[in-house]
Amino acid sequence: MAEGKGKITTIKLLKSTKTRLDHLKVYHRETYDEILTRMLELLNICRVNPERARYHLITMEKQRKHHLGLIEPVPVHTSQTQQSFKQPQKRPAPQGRNNP
Repeated sequence: MAEGKGKITTIKLLKSTKTRLDHLKVYHRETYDEILTRMLELLNICRVNPERARYHLITMEKQRKHHLGLIEPVPVHTSQTQQSFKQPQKRPAPQGRNNP
């Protein structure tokens, strides 16, 4: 368990659900408890700040691909990446009769 507290329990899952959880592993030996805890934390973030949750999803996918050897390591916590999720891009003002 991630926190080392509490008792361990058994839950029943369909094999298809287990397979889906296996595909969410960030690293090979990640436990189902860690996967579910991460998913619940992400759900809580999504309720408050969907853009921040999107950033976390992108970061986790990069980490997952890196740990599984699918891509080369990439920096995931650059200020430029975080900045792009904090400030939406401004669109230029339309040019018309009232705008010079």
